[in-house]
Amino acid sequence: MVNNLELPDFYQDKNHYMTGNHFYLDERTDDVIISTDTKNNAMVLRCEKLSGKFVNDAFRYRKDLITADGHLEVDINTINIQFGVSFDQKVLIDGR
Repeated sequence: MVNNLELPDFYQDKNHYMTGNHFYLDERTDDVIISTDTKNNAMVLRCEKLSGKFVNDAFRYRKDLITADGHLEVDINTINIQFGVSFDQKVLIDGR
């Protein structure tokens, strides 16, 4: 779901824009920590030290006489992701 996430373009005018924005998360299946959150009746999964990359196909920024344009590639070395799955209980009419 996160991998190859397309981000919206930022366009102000012909001198200020960032288009073709994407984020890639390097998948990792080891070192996933599974724990419980009894207060919320949830199972929690946490993965540390993921890496990712932000890629921009075209950008331009102009301020007075200085103009910067090109594309961006940003490497991110440490990303921590944690999420939980919570369970609810429902009592049926027959008491189950």
